[in-house]
Amino acid sequence: MKNTKQATVMDIHVGKKIKIKRKLSNMTQGQLAKKVGVSAQQVQKYESGDNRVAASTLYDIAAIFETNIDYFFYGLDYLSDVDLNKHDLTFIKSFNAIKCKVTQKRLIHLINSINES
Repeated sequence: MKNTKQATVMDIHVGKKIKIKRKLSNMTQGQLAKKVGVSAQQVQKYESGDNRVAASTLYDIAAIFETNIDYFFYGLDYLSDVDLNKHDLTFIKSFNAIKCKVTQKRLIHLINSINES
């Protein structure tokens, strides 16, 4: 019997968050797949939301990225349409590389000021 179950908003959201973490870590789907013990195609299906991620697999993925498992569910209500491009990822990587929290706050303030103009 063919599985006709549609991906849920949660499946898609979790998949996108996996993809974001993977890209921010400069990791390929194949590299993540090897660490998790699945195929690269399976990682691709997780990231697209086509396949659900088992709780134990999501736990392993969180450990690989050294993040809490709740990261994958954060913003589910309002970020289900997140689609980062290359510039977004470059900005996030650069911002995260800033170790000084005061500098990060000043940068956020500057960006907000520019947006208000």
